[in-house]
Amino acid sequence: MAAQRTVLCDRPFITYPTRDRLYGLCWRPDVSSLRIAASTFIPGEYANKIEIFHPTANQKEVVSALEIDHPYPPTKIMWSPASLTSNVELLATTVDFLRLWTISDSSIELHSRFTEQPTIPIQQIVAHDTEVYDIAFSSDPKKFASLASSTILYETPDKAALLRLAWNKRDDRFIATFAEDSTKICVLDLRRPIYPIAELDQHTAGVNSISWSPHSRYDLCSAAEDKTAIVYDICAGMTAPGAPTDGAWSSYVLLKSDEPINQIRWSPTEPNCIALCDEKALHVVQM
Repeated sequence: MAAQRTVLCDRPFITYPTRDRLYGLCWRPDVSSLRIAASTFIPGEYANKIEIFHPTANQKEVVSALEIDHPYPPTKIMWSPASLTSNVELLATTVDFLRLWTISDSSIELHSRFTEQPTIPIQQIVAHDTEVYDIAFSSDPKKFASLASSTILYETPDKAALLRLAWNKRDDRFIATFAEDSTKICVLDLRRPIYPIAELDQHTAGVNSISWSPHSRYDLCSAAEDKTAIVYDICAGMTAPGAPTDGAWSSYVLLKSDEPINQIRWSPTEPNCIALCDEKALHVVQM
C-alpha cells in the first residue's frame, strides 16, 4: 500500500514499499502517460522481476500495474525513445543477454533476445582494454561516452576507476561522473576535461547514481549509500569554461531515506518529478 509522506521543506513525496530490492529505474519518455519501469536486484537468485509503476491521476499514490519474472538481475532498464515512430511500446533490459519487451496495458511480453552470437554488428568499437562500466549518449544520438577501469575520459588524482557518467542533454559540453566508492561528483567541460569545473562533495558515503535534469542545463541530482538524495544548481560553475569554480554551486537535500538509495532518475516529461529506489521502496518526489 502506498503512503504519502513529507520531507525537508514540506516537499511531498510518494513511497511504494516493495518486496525486493530495486536497482534498475527508468521513466517512460512520453508525455501521454507517466510510467516508471523498475527491475529488482536479488543477490544469488536466478528469478528476478520487472515491474511497471504509474502514479494515480491525483499523484497521491503509486500503483504497480504490471509485473513479470526476469532471468538474473538486470544491470540496466530503458524505455524506447519517444521519437521512435512505432505503435509498439518497448522496454530494453541487459544482463546475460539484451532483451526487448513489448509493453501493453495488460501485459509484458518478450519481443526479442540478442545473444552473444548475434548477426553481424553494424559497428564495433574497441575503445577499452577492460570491462566497460557505463555508457551515455549526448543529445546527438551519434555521440556517446563510455567508462571503464582505464580512465580515458578523465583521470582522478588517485587514479580510481570511474563508475558512472551522465551527459547533460541540455548542453552537451558537460558530463558528470564519479569514481568507485567516491563521495564526490565531478562535472567536466569537454572543451577542457583536464580537471573538473565543479566537484560536488555533499555526500558522506559512496555515490550510487546521478541524473541531469532534462529541463535545465544547470540542475543535477544524486543518490548515495548515505541514504540521501541531493539536488544541485551549478549555474555559476558553468559560466566560465576551463577554470575550476570550487563552491560556485548550491545544493539541498531532496530526500532522506531509511536505506541506501540505489538509483535516481529525473522525469523527462515532468520538470518537478524525480524517482528514486532504495533497498525497500520506490519513491516519487514532487519538488
